[in-house]
Amino acid sequence: MADQGLNIDAERRVAETLIEATTKFISVEYEKAMAYTNLIILAGYGAYFGLWQVTKGNITKRQAMWSALLMLASLVVFVIFQLWSLYFRSRSLLERVRIMHDPENRASGTRLLAAFAENDSVERRRSVRSGRVWHWVFMFTAISGLAGEGVLAWAFVVSLFC
Repeated sequence: MADQGLNIDAERRVAETLIEATTKFISVEYEKAMAYTNLIILAGYGAYFGLWQVTKGNITKRQAMWSALLMLASLVVFVIFQLWSLYFRSRSLLERVRIMHDPENRASGTRLLAAFAENDSVERRRSVRSGRVWHWVFMFTAISGLAGEGVLAWAFVVSLFC
């Protein structure tokens, strides 16, 4: 019976190790994907303003207002999410500083490493949750931004043929 208890404990440790490794992988991949996506979104905003310069003389006031409203909605949600992310990143860095300056942690390398490991675990879980929010932010930002650009593109096409 004691052997069975050991096997259950060993299985639990294996599962916890796999979950921890997978969470770390997801967190790192999320950070990479978010950085790349942010670059693409920023390039999209740049393209929008370039297209705006080319089409502004050929679009109606209504088209300009719809395009601007859609792009504003996209940009506001994007900026709010970036600020939210920045807040949590800075909070995470401050927590790391707090851990390093804790006198008990400074007295023991083992304790310091354990505190860092615990903090890393919390941050990885937070990163995964943030990824879920980013999914919805990305969808809204992309759809509204593309719709705003679509209004300008449509006005551009219409002005070519009319």
